[in-house]
Amino acid sequence: MNTENLLRIDDLDAPIYRIFPLQRVQELFQKRKLVLVNPGKWEDPFENFLLSRDGVDVDGSTVSFRRLADSWFGQCWTTNSDTDAMWRIYSHDMQSLRVKTTVGKLAKYLWDPDDKFSSLKYFIGKVRYFPREEIEEFLGSASFSELALGGQNQGFAETLLAKRLEFEHESEVRVLTCEIDSDKASQLSGLYKVAVDPHDLVDEICIDPRLLDPFDVECLEKKVRRFGYQGELTQSDLYSVDLPTVPLSPTP
Repeated sequence: MNTENLLRIDDLDAPIYRIFPLQRVQELFQKRKLVLVNPGKWEDPFENFLLSRDGVDVDGSTVSFRRLADSWFGQCWTTNSDTDAMWRIYSHDMQSLRVKTTVGKLAKYLWDPDDKFSSLKYFIGKVRYFPREEIEEFLGSASFSELALGGQNQGFAETLLAKRLEFEHESEVRVLTCEIDSDKASQLSGLYKVAVDPHDLVDEICIDPRLLDPFDVECLEKKVRRFGYQGELTQSDLYSVDLPTVPLSPTP
């Protein structure tokens, strides 16, 4: 991937993580596809904050960005290896799995060197976090033509790499693609599928630390192995306790 399409990425080999529902991990191994979704499906109303709104021309007429907004797809990862907040947010049933990979591996599968438009279509970048007021100020001052300067898509990609300060704990890295053929984008139903070798892509799978019953852990491990995954399979030790005993009297 061109370095210009790696936004604030310093180390391609640095590990990144994503918590997937169990079913999505199964689909990853069985269908060998990594699925990016249209940002319109993201929950935060400030996501895709530019393209989800209308523009106003100099004559006061309204211009919709809908076709452009529908052409973008993304997937969120994090540099956080293990946090209580991430497990609680993304593993409601304690059956979800944390997948580990690297930016370099994602870039390898995302980037198509034979596509002459790859520099317009594929981006990976670290999310930047701003106070709500700064985002609103940007919306009031930035123009569509400035973002599209030079016919490049980096400006639009950056708007998808901006979140409110309240989400800074997520420490996100996002994989982004733009299907520049708007007719083709409209046929994707909000999902962009990237062909991958999951056995190469996935470096480790980790089980929710809150799953405390050894029988439940073993059952989940067996399910993962039935997917065909033979790599490192662990359980997060976030809640494990191995404290020393307390002496009843001072040590002589």
